[in-house]
Amino acid sequence: MKNFLIFLILLFAQKVFAQSEWMSITTSVSGREYQIRNLEKKDNQLYDVWVKKIDPPIKIKGKNGKYTYKSKYSINNWIVSCDTKEYQNITFVEYHSNGKILSEGGSTEDTYKFIPDSVAYGVYEYICSENN
Repeated sequence: MKNFLIFLILLFAQKVFAQSEWMSITTSVSGREYQIRNLEKKDNQLYDVWVKKIDPPIKIKGKNGKYTYKSKYSINNWIVSCDTKEYQNITFVEYHSNGKILSEGGSTEDTYKFIPDSVAYGVYEYICSENN
């Protein structure tokens, strides 16, 4: 009985932890990966979601002739409208692979259309088809 209780606790802890992990949705031809986390339905057709865009590493030749790989990623908070196929980028932070902030910003006024057949449209399709 004690082992069964421990098993249930571990199973529950994994489920709670998994809900806060990034889930890969799609990858572009260039290798940029889109992941989502904390998808939350706001009302009838609006979703609040965190979107992580991870760029593939770029090979750069240094002054000493040695090559290094550098990459960056951004974390964005989107409000997605399934009705209008639009999103607002409420806030974003772009990071260097070493964790240094490269830029940050956002707006509650600007809305953007999802472009058909784009990678971001794949995120829209996942959110709006899976959760309706």
